[in-house]
Amino acid sequence: MNNLLKPFVPPQRAEFNDLTDKRRPMSSIKSNKAPMNGSQKVKIKTTGSFSTNSVSQMTNELCYILYRKKSTKKNKTWGLDAYGVISSKKEVAYNYEMHQRLFVKVYNSESGNFIAGLSIIDDSEQHIATYGNFEFQFSHYLSSKEEIDQAYELIKIKKVTSNADIIKKRDASQENMHINDSDISVDQSYINNDNIEEFDDDIKVIKKVKLVASDLTRKFVIPVKSQNKDQIEQYNMAKPLPGKPLFDKNNIKNPLIMNKENAYTDVDVIVDPSLSQILREHQRIGVQFMYDCIMNVKSKDITGCLLADEMGLGKTLMTITLIWTLLKQSPKQKLYSPLNECGVIKKVIIVCPVSLINNWKLEFKKWLGIKVGVKILNTKTGNNSAEIDKQEFQNFLNVHKVFQVVIISYEKVLSLKNIFENTDFRDKADLLVCDEAHKLKNNNSKILQILKNVDFKKKILLTGTPIQNDLQEFYTICDFLNPGYFGNLNQFKKNYIVPISKARNTESRFNKDLVELGEEKSNALIEETSKFILRRTNEILNKFLPPKRDYIIFCKPTKHQVAVTESILATLNIGSELSLAASSLGLITLLKKICNTPKLLESDTFYKNNIESNNIGISKVKSDYSSESGKIKVLDNLLAQITSTTNDKIVIISNYTQTLDIIQDLLKYKHHLPFIRLDGSTPAKLRPSIVKDFNTNSHIKCFLLSAKSGGMGLNLIGGNRLILFDNDWNPAIDQQAMGRVHRDGQKKECFIYRLVSTGMIDEKILQRQVTKINLSKKILNDDTDFEKEGSKQATNNSDIFDVEDLKDLFTIKKNTRSNTHDLICDCIGDGKLQPVNDTQDYDIDIDIDISNKFIEGSKVVDVLNKFEERDKNEKRKFMKQCFKGYSHFDLSFTTEHKMIDSILNNIDRTDISFVLEK
Repeated sequence: MNNLLKPFVPPQRAEFNDLTDKRRPMSSIKSNKAPMNGSQKVKIKTTGSFSTNSVSQMTNELCYILYRKKSTKKNKTWGLDAYGVISSKKEVAYNYEMHQRLFVKVYNSESGNFIAGLSIIDDSEQHIATYGNFEFQFSHYLSSKEEIDQAYELIKIKKVTSNADIIKKRDASQENMHINDSDISVDQSYINNDNIEEFDDDIKVIKKVKLVASDLTRKFVIPVKSQNKDQIEQYNMAKPLPGKPLFDKNNIKNPLIMNKENAYTDVDVIVDPSLSQILREHQRIGVQFMYDCIMNVKSKDITGCLLADEMGLGKTLMTITLIWTLLKQSPKQKLYSPLNECGVIKKVIIVCPVSLINNWKLEFKKWLGIKVGVKILNTKTGNNSAEIDKQEFQNFLNVHKVFQVVIISYEKVLSLKNIFENTDFRDKADLLVCDEAHKLKNNNSKILQILKNVDFKKKILLTGTPIQNDLQEFYTICDFLNPGYFGNLNQFKKNYIVPISKARNTESRFNKDLVELGEEKSNALIEETSKFILRRTNEILNKFLPPKRDYIIFCKPTKHQVAVTESILATLNIGSELSLAASSLGLITLLKKICNTPKLLESDTFYKNNIESNNIGISKVKSDYSSESGKIKVLDNLLAQITSTTNDKIVIISNYTQTLDIIQDLLKYKHHLPFIRLDGSTPAKLRPSIVKDFNTNSHIKCFLLSAKSGGMGLNLIGGNRLILFDNDWNPAIDQQAMGRVHRDGQKKECFIYRLVSTGMIDEKILQRQVTKINLSKKILNDDTDFEKEGSKQATNNSDIFDVEDLKDLFTIKKNTRSNTHDLICDCIGDGKLQPVNDTQDYDIDIDIDISNKFIEGSKVVDVLNKFEERDKNEKRKFMKQCFKGYSHFDLSFTTEHKMIDSILNNIDRTDISFVLEK
């Protein structure tokens, strides 16, 4: 009879799977009654002289044991090791898992001397056995022939022939092998009916049946209906019967259960309830998504995932939850395993910026305590520090039980290159986690190449900003995550980058075919990447955290700032394109510094080498720090108003440490405010204590922070008013910096003030940022801030700045309240929220495709004027989408329209031209 068509037989616990199994056989069934549920058993009548019990007891099993002297120290380590000779085993249920209680004799692994005889539980980190003045813990079973031979030779114990050898010899010497001294229960489907005679109504006895090892090793297969071909195909390819889940889902409130690759044969993988009960809904979804990717539930071609959630959504907690789940559980878990290794993974490598190493360690301790062994490799000093790190990393990989997770910096990967390049490294490291993974965006990075060559089986990348500049960098990250998924770089350029870029080019926006092709490729890329990229915005946190108010404050530049800028532009003859190309990068940085304060020019190398000899120069240092910069004037007024009317703490962020120096003097000598500071020169070991002091010490009122030093991992919930003093071309840096205060644990309403110099390069940077953010939102399928319906073309053509806009970077808009607001609308700034779908007269009727139609000479001027007008209106409409949700306030227009923030309502408005509020 076909096994698949047999009546259903509930799975039975396989106490004795095969003659080569080293565990003890199950006890004989003495009852003469037939089994329940229709499952009939046969009783094998055995004859002969061979005993299976004697076989299982003839082989000595060896294991590896860690031990140490008893100590009262808080942080103890296993410094000694030994061989354990197992005399017997006993199955025990321990901490919800199936373990073996081993009775062992312990021998020193160096001298071979006998140390102790004791009882120890395998595969359990919590169980420590004691003997005399020593503590012992099981590490792992010895499996390789070399290790076993070496151990036997050292401890001088005679190695006994294995069960398989005994059976092989007996099969060769005897035509029929009969088993004696015990009765073994066997499923009747394995017995030839011709060899069975009736004994009574319930029991059948076999006469001289030949049994071979292959009969006893056959596994139970769940029956299915004969017409279900798909299920039959799955069962034919199924692995052995899985065991029980680690947790009982019926005893857990709202259990988090992972999806299955094979719904019929996989065991349930259930997240530890101590973690699943604290996860928010979006975090539960995130854990399931990551599991589906790295466990091939989604696709065989996907072995890694990119968690691209914005800051504050708990990427670290979700990753730790998944690591703990995979360390302890597997969907393919059997009832028994020779090594009792139940988890999918055993070793995890976390790579992150050096400033986040301690953050990760503290997060593991916070959520898992001592359940997981976490090793960190910090940057050390000394002549042999590199060798020490290599040895510790090698020990992490080789020692089975002490540490399961190692945390290293990206720079440390370079010093450990030789170990990463070992041929067996991939088999020792099961999971790679890269935090702030946008650091791997450069395909020429040596760190990236080292990690790519390893080809880890499973990878998790974490970054809130996977797209920072262009799609080629995005491809580099995706190809590292899932190699070959998009083909090589040339194929990706042909299929995606070229058509999408052409569609976004201002010169192609009216070519209907190019625009449609670009939209088609964008949607295809979104669909493919959504299989392994998960992106959520921090809008999710709104229901968990206090409100957050965002303000873009346009500060009037001083006459001195304008004069210095005009003098520099005149000196460099910006009208010349050759001059512009040769000096644009240095000039952009110079103009950014002038927006902060002209004092920064004193130490600027580009200024001294190219301009100072021909320029009017800059004024001497004055005692009044606010007199030379409009932004410092506004900062001065903000500090005075906040400290005099509230008890709120303030975080001030700048891209330049020299700017922080000036602000520091302002706090110290004018406002007399206690503050602390963190920048690139702050040692990593001091950073946690600095952050803790600010969050807990009520005496400290201000936190000065360098944007690039504090953009990752800092939780400054002690402050609720954040001032971003200047802007960066990379929007990710500003977004990370502004996310420092509105995070889990914040109790007060948050206010974010972004200072921008009106009409100067500051505004151009702000406008340029929104185009990059739009590209990221589009590819990551994040439409949070954009209308899902509306002008399709305005959304496609997000790259709205052309060559003329580049030249416009070096011009000053003197007669404007805000050049950014001019691009959005013509409202009077009365604080009313402007609807995005209010197109006014934006849409001009131009039904001409210049790519394939002839235009009469007399109509060329009119058509070009219409194109120019339409181009202007398209830009305005897109900018309005980018600043969706902001109310517009012209502070010189009226004082009747109030903002939500009382500080801005009462501040001196002399130096503020316009405010956008959200």
